[in-house]
Amino acid sequence: MNKKSPKVSVIIPNYNHAKYLDQRIQSVLNQTFRDFEVIILDDKSPDHSVEVIQKYASDPHVSHIVVNEVNSGSTFIQWRRGFGLAKGEYIWIAESDDFCSPDFLGKCVEKIEENPKTAVVYCSSEYVDAEGEDLGTYNPYSKEEYHMSSHEFINKRMAFGCAIWNASSALFRKDYALAIDRQYENYKACGDKLFWIEMAENGDVVHVNRIMNYFRQHQNKVSPRRFRDGTSLREEREIYLYQCRNGYLRGFKRAFILKPYYDKIITGDFESLEIKNGLLALWGFNRRRKINIISSISRLYQYFYIYILRKKPI
Repeated sequence: MNKKSPKVSVIIPNYNHAKYLDQRIQSVLNQTFRDFEVIILDDKSPDHSVEVIQKYASDPHVSHIVVNEVNSGSTFIQWRRGFGLAKGEYIWIAESDDFCSPDFLGKCVEKIEENPKTAVVYCSSEYVDAEGEDLGTYNPYSKEEYHMSSHEFINKRMAFGCAIWNASSALFRKDYALAIDRQYENYKACGDKLFWIEMAENGDVVHVNRIMNYFRQHQNKVSPRRFRDGTSLREEREIYLYQCRNGYLRGFKRAFILKPYYDKIITGDFESLEIKNGLLALWGFNRRRKINIISSISRLYQYFYIYILRKKPI
């Protein structure tokens, strides 16, 4: 008789995070919800990550340990590799340098099973430092839970930035993840934002407003490097254009969203002036007339929402 498939597949993609792996893996194995498998993927780490990972090879929850012989160059390629191995109905990507509370899976599974139209459930996150100490950065929402339609989530929470700070905070349906196109795999920095948008296009999104995920900030993170070399903002532009083409950003809101990107480039610390100038040209911010128009529309848009509609601008 075949063994029953687990309800959840937990994918732990790792690169060079040996220092944090024990806490990460143990926070997964100590979940109060027990019907899960663990898939650990190492992308040819130069540190002693594999040695740490192998300590868990005999754990009954660990179904796969895959160590790449060549670095893939992208965490999003590793995501997809994990999807192919996953046997669960739902997937949780537990990033190797984060950790979570013991009730994370139980609460997320409960919420995703309440409504078959739900594509993604995510919780609130807190930034912690390299040693796991709370940085006190969480800005709380007013409600305990938010049940959002596809368009509402993309239009309000993904217009600028990414509401799902990191994958460790989210549980999603595997079938939906396998059905969307694989364009996000080509990204080096912002593939997660495109992934969450495309996942939301297939169903509702639930935000559980409870801190159950701890998003570690440290010097070995890839995202700051991808910002300094311009990768992040080049990819952000592609996603911005995707949102415009699909009607998520329209009219004055397009200009309102452009203003923060302009500010990011102007104030950004890049590897060279050439990168900054290239980004200004790519976004069309090298024309003074356009910048004046964007700034004026942005101010009008904010005034209309704050003082006329009495709402937040986004």
